[in-house]
Amino acid sequence: MTPNNKVFILGAHKSGSSLVRSLLDGHPELFVVPFEAHFFQMANFWVDYRLRRSRPPVIPFSEAKNEYINLVARYNSITDTQSDSNLVGRFDLKRFREEISNEEKQEPGEFFLNYMRAIYASLYGQELPFDLHIVEKSVENAEFALDLKHMFPGARFIHILRNPYANLVSLRRYAGRNSYPFLGPSLSSMNNSFYNLYRNLRLIEDYLVVRYEDLLTNTEGSMRTIADFLGIEFIDDLLAPTIMSRPWKGNSSRGIEFSGVSADNIDRWREEITDLEIYHINRLFTFVLEQYGYEILTLERSRFLPNRGESLRFYIINRLIPFYL
Repeated sequence: MTPNNKVFILGAHKSGSSLVRSLLDGHPELFVVPFEAHFFQMANFWVDYRLRRSRPPVIPFSEAKNEYINLVARYNSITDTQSDSNLVGRFDLKRFREEISNEEKQEPGEFFLNYMRAIYASLYGQELPFDLHIVEKSVENAEFALDLKHMFPGARFIHILRNPYANLVSLRRYAGRNSYPFLGPSLSSMNNSFYNLYRNLRLIEDYLVVRYEDLLTNTEGSMRTIADFLGIEFIDDLLAPTIMSRPWKGNSSRGIEFSGVSADNIDRWREEITDLEIYHINRLFTFVLEQYGYEILTLERSRFLPNRGESLRFYIINRLIPFYL
């Protein structure tokens, strides 16, 4: 890998991408950005990924910089960021503003690099070393992988794929902690992620797909594959999830904290999945299940049965999803 090359971790919400980022965090050859930088969304690109959707308003470049400043300021002050561990007080906001405001070029690649350098300087009080490779994870990056490859020809991509049934169950819990939610945004986001996975595999070299289940059941084997793909030495630190060298407690939709990788709950979703969810996954993503070796489930009763905590309004629109997705 060339100096300061780029590694992008891709995958839908609740697919395991944060776990991969945390496992790479302790490697001395990498600068792992400890939060989702959302470069494209904050720079006002058109983001189609439903759970981070945005439209591209025309704003001055200085205002785009302000979006990154505001994002880092939020991470510096909010104790519960759900997808990322506690980063309160870790940033030197003055240093971040100074660093990101120095760059006047509007070319996306240079803007992205300056953003990464400003993050590093604000966290560690020094310039980003020339020989550290940048690792960044944002859920919407899959649809911009071609842009990133154009910006950084040497970039490498790690796409985390989770069993679609388990992924939807986790997303449903994430979206509706106290009631059964509308499934449309979750299914739309998964559809976006899978579409871009298949497109990117056709068009981009240096693109690795890792199953989340393999990461849990064979962590060392999976991380050795990732280390070899990235051209870095495998070390034991790649088996311990951390964030800025501190133990990472995870971002489970159940609110469970963990100190290491475990496959204990890998099939717990089977106890919670509904016939409605099985129906939608089978209708939309059977080809994903087949290609990546996941069992195809059958409905036990009927998708028309109401689910616990599902309001009448959501009951109706959850069963109308096939008409618009």
